[in-house]
Parts: sequence; C-alpha cells; structure tokens
Amino acid sequence: MRFAAYSPHANQKRNEQMKKSGVLNARLMRELTALGHLDSFVICDAGFPVPPESTVIDLALIDGVPSFRQALHAALNEVVVESALLVDCILEFNTPLDAHICDLLVEQPIEYVSFDEFRTAATKARFFVRTAEMKPCSNILLVSASGVPDVAQRLDVRVTE
Repeated sequence: MRFAAYSPHANQKRNEQMKKSGVLNARLMRELTALGHLDSFVICDAGFPVPPESTVIDLALIDGVPSFRQALHAALNEVVVESALLVDCILEFNTPLDAHICDLLVEQPIEYVSFDEFRTAATKARFFVRTAEMKPCSNILLVSASGVPDVAQRLDVRVTE
C-alpha cells in the first residue's frame, strides 16, 4: 500500500509567499486584523477564568511557553492600542511586569482596577489570548486605537527581541 504525502499547501500557487514574520498563528492574526476602533482584547495568563462563551485563542504549550511578554510583544507589533487595563495586584505581586508594560505603553493611559472589575470589563473583550504564563497578575485588557494616521503613528509600539 502506498500513501501520498500530505501537503497543506498543495492548492497554493507556486508564487505565493507564506507569512514569514510577525504573528504566524492564523486565528490570532485574523482576530487582530478584525479589531475596530475601541474594540478590546485580553492577553491572559494560564489560570485566568475566561468566560465560557468567549472566543479564546489558546497559545499555551508548556509551562511558560509562550510567555505573557512574548504574546504582548507580538500583539503590539501588529495592532495599535490606545489604552490598557491592568489588575491592581500587579503592583504588589508582579512589579517587573508592570514596569515592563509601563515602559512599552508610554503614550497610552493605563488604568489599574480590582480583579473583579477586570473580570467584568473583560466580558466585553472581542477575544482572549491565553498564554502559558504562570507568574501572578499577568493579564492585560488592550483597547484598539483609531486608524487615523496621526493617532496611529503617535500610539504605535514596536518591540524587538
């Protein structure tokens, strides 16, 4: 018996290029590009209680892979955000991550709220990106910015590893 080799690209034209940088996860890229002005999304740690009816892009593979920072960097390189919401306990339990987020989001207002308030706000998110982060308070709600060029240029964040 002979088996034909499976090729997911069998129907692709030979000249088409695969996406080779930035977010490679097709579902995540689709959700990010569908964001409109004032739409929100959440990047969360492995233990965050995502509402059951929510759209979840689960990136978790093994403990810490991918990390919250990796997912945040990838998202910020793809979309422009105008504000962020963090859980106030990050100030006590994960100060290095808080400092890192503040270093990245220089132009964006960052609001700190209780965990319960964060969970309530998160119910309005278009989607959740679940990471394999195990450090506490590694959750952020990001609000997408306007596509107006002056605004987008001012709020754009580029992260290089």
